[in-house]
Amino acid sequence: MKIQLSTGMEMFYEERGNGVPLILIPGTGCDHQVWELQAQVWSEYFRVIAIDNRGSGQSTIFEDPNDYSVEILADDVAALIDALQLGPCHLSGHSVGASIVQQVALRHPEKVKSLQLHATWGKTDEWFKRAFVGTMKYPTMQKDPHMTFRTNMMWAASPKYLETREPATARDMVTKCLIKNPHLDAYHGLLGHLGADEKYDAIDQLARIEAPTLITAGEIDMLVPKRYSAEVLKTIKGAQYHEFKGEHASHFALWEMWGEFTAVALGFMMFVETTTKVKQGVEQ
Repeated sequence: MKIQLSTGMEMFYEERGNGVPLILIPGTGCDHQVWELQAQVWSEYFRVIAIDNRGSGQSTIFEDPNDYSVEILADDVAALIDALQLGPCHLSGHSVGASIVQQVALRHPEKVKSLQLHATWGKTDEWFKRAFVGTMKYPTMQKDPHMTFRTNMMWAASPKYLETREPATARDMVTKCLIKNPHLDAYHGLLGHLGADEKYDAIDQLARIEAPTLITAGEIDMLVPKRYSAEVLKTIKGAQYHEFKGEHASHFALWEMWGEFTAVALGFMMFVETTTKVKQGVEQ
């Protein structure tokens, strides 16, 4: 469904389940479907809201690159929380989605119950600009987002997946989200996201985050190498860390290792919920 937000955009989101709200934020150029495997499980415990960021999927696509930054995307999420009257939410972000989560926590801390930062970074350095942004920007400039993601696969997927196209769950998600997705053709939006990626620098602000935080990284993630997650981990007090290991521990660990990914995040959220209830009981 779609909703008009105070930030001037119309946001598409998919909702399922009941209970404490959990907002799922996808990465660069991707839409809500990237979270399908996780949403099926997490919606048994939470009110899951998977969104399309501005510039992707079925949400508003702005042509002006100045309409995109991680901070602007974060304000969209905050506006959604207000529009749906959700109150403090669990937030889960993948790749630039994790950067968006960081900014929601920094700019709107009262709206955040916990953070999940999957394949995250806090500052875009020169390597990142060339290896990630540069690799994706050239085919995007040719107005072929599908080619952009096909090129991107050599960085985002594991060598094992590229060789075998296994596990089948990952293959199905790649097909659904990147190959046959009718809403992927967002030239201006994808360039806007890449511009937001390129400009992002918040590493010196992250120490202000106080909400419970989970950081995860893939051992062989070549798109956002785990050293970036390590930098973020050093700055957020009390953050928990989980590293996916093995031949499928790629940027797409949420698909290639979806069982472990889903369980780790669920365990973290259940811990936060239990801790919150205990604290409330003591205060009463």
